[in-house]
Amino acid sequence: MYNIIALLDDFYENYPNDIIPLLEQAILNKKDPEISTWFAKTVKGADIKAHEKVVLDSNNIEYCYKFAYEVESADVKALGKVIIDSQDAKYNYLFARNIEGADIASHAKVVIDSKDSQYNYYFAKDVEQANIKDHEQIIIDNKDVIYSYLFARDIKGANKEELARIVLESGNPHYNYLYALYIKGADIKKHAQVVIKSGDLEANFNFATDVKWADKEVHAQVLIDYEKYLQTGQYWRAVYTFFIEKIKKIQENRNNKISSFDIPIEEDNDFSQIKELLLKI
Repeated sequence: MYNIIALLDDFYENYPNDIIPLLEQAILNKKDPEISTWFAKTVKGADIKAHEKVVLDSNNIEYCYKFAYEVESADVKALGKVIIDSQDAKYNYLFARNIEGADIASHAKVVIDSKDSQYNYYFAKDVEQANIKDHEQIIIDNKDVIYSYLFARDIKGANKEELARIVLESGNPHYNYLYALYIKGADIKKHAQVVIKSGDLEANFNFATDVKWADKEVHAQVLIDYEKYLQTGQYWRAVYTFFIEKIKKIQENRNNKISSFDIPIEEDNDFSQIKELLLKI
């Protein structure tokens, strides 16, 4: 369809105006919502209502949204009703966010009823008249760890305590690290315990180096304890080298190099050396 639109653009720019009415009638007869949207948006004097009827009759929610977004004097109420009746969370969110005069409450209801964490988060974040608590409750009910973290991070008035509970109960070390790092008022100790209990090497390393008030020694001990699980010298060397290089990068960024970075990478090295470096950061 892209090539047809490109040809129409070229035709419109280079042919006499008296041909345009014939072109419009041919387009209306085709009953294609994309081409009618293009014509209504592009051609001065286009029969907006006729092209809008093509779009409405198609029930194509993408072009109902685009027509409302791109065409002046579009019937927002009629186009919005098609979107609402579709029960599509994405386009109800987009319509409420971007179309002046949209029925915010009706679009919000579709998004809430969809129980979709992503679009409930987007709606609460981007739509000025959104009821934050209604959208937040969907994310809490879904026990969605990703959007619980994002909701707490991005949305003023979020219930951070309840969202933190979802993150803590998930046992996910990465999002507990992020919650502790970025959410003001987070219970650092509780999130740290999840990360420590997970045994995740990188999450413990990141928590120790990035989170203010983190107990670096406890997180470093997770790295040391992991040594006994290493199965081959090659794997051992790769893991050890990975964390040494991460420490180097952190120190270089802080313009405070540690002389002990010259430690040779040998198979008999152990994570206690990483612990010593961590405690110096």
